[in-house]
Amino acid sequence: MYYFYPYGRPYATTFTNYDLHQAFIRPYPTVNTVFFKQSAQSMKRLLNETTLLLNKITTDNDFAFRLMAAAQSSNRQEVERLIRSSGMLTKAAISFNPDFFRLELQTDSGNLQCCKLAVSIRWNQ
Repeated sequence: MYYFYPYGRPYATTFTNYDLHQAFIRPYPTVNTVFFKQSAQSMKRLLNETTLLLNKITTDNDFAFRLMAAAQSSNRQEVERLIRSSGMLTKAAISFNPDFFRLELQTDSGNLQCCKLAVSIRWNQ
């Protein structure tokens, strides 16, 4: 037989939904920000190096022309040399085609890969 409780079930006053929910899920690990902060520091380094390249492209017309011409003619060695000459120290995975130029930089913090930054620059409409 079903009973009608106009003010909720009798046990509702002893447990809340939150207490019942917490009893059935596993707890999260304790918060440790050390690796998170190391990753953020590594990402700042990647962003600074990318900023060097972007500043060189935007301020030096000759550099931008040579980089674009080398990429469009699939001269990978010249593209890598030009990128290194802009001040970038991190090894970047470079891909390009007649429409855009893409850099993918990643860094390790300790033994773990922590950060990846991908930059795509379009030069053709």
